[in-house]
Amino acid sequence: MSAAKVGIGVDPQTKEIVKYELGNLTVWDTPGLGDTVENDKEHIRQIVRKLREKDENGTLLIDLILVVLDASSKDLGTSYDVINNTLIPCLGKETHRILIGLNQSDMAMKGRHWDCKQNIPDEILKEFLTKKEYSVKKPHQRSDGS
Repeated sequence: MSAAKVGIGVDPQTKEIVKYELGNLTVWDTPGLGDTVENDKEHIRQIVRKLREKDENGTLLIDLILVVLDASSKDLGTSYDVINNTLIPCLGKETHRILIGLNQSDMAMKGRHWDCKQNIPDEILKEFLTKKEYSVKKPHQRSDGS
């Protein structure tokens, strides 16, 4: 189902946090990062405000944070910083409320290791994606392994 427009090239479609109601699921779409340092700072401030927002019963509006990262990107530094320095501190001990997804996995490693017939990564790409997944998880894992 199509719920929101997607930006093309360097012109992002989402410029502020937007609410989408999809049946009984509410999704808050945030602007992507990496445009400019100043825009990133403002987007992060918006995200923090939204993460702290509560409904009329005092319940947090956000149950789960889904961070979608471009698996083909070599530069995920901004995303790592936001996850570790903003999102994780906002969640406190509730780090189970964050889910990180790797998007565009077929384009990682310049698309060379994607099996188009079966629509799956080959073993080399699987290992690469597993390492990328670990590199995203590692900085914010607690000593109890979660």
